[in-house]
Amino acid sequence: MQTSATSNRSAIAFQLAATLDLYLLQLDQLAPTASGECSNQLQELTESARDIRLRCAAFPALQALFIELLIGHSELVFEMGRESPHRTGKARRAALLAAQIRRAQKLLRGGIEPLLQAFGTTGAD
Repeated sequence: MQTSATSNRSAIAFQLAATLDLYLLQLDQLAPTASGECSNQLQELTESARDIRLRCAAFPALQALFIELLIGHSELVFEMGRESPHRTGKARRAALLAAQIRRAQKLLRGGIEPLLQAFGTTGAD
């Protein structure tokens, strides 16, 4: 029975890693200079954030990292949806985008840890 629970947890961790990988790809495709015209990209990004939330629910230790990601996601989507042709708006978008990429990478590292534990190794190996 414990093997089944471990394999189920590993499957969810793998799905989380795949979803975060997609989210990172979507972030990479966002241009900080774009504004309202990127609404389809922002919708896809938001759908990925929902998928991340569902998978993070299985890992209570990841909740704080997910909340950070969610707050950053909201800030980024709000800023990207605004019309801001000024240089300061573009710089703010670039900074928010870079910070969100770092948050997603940090959550990805945390999400991979259950996979490593399931296979009897740790991130230090």
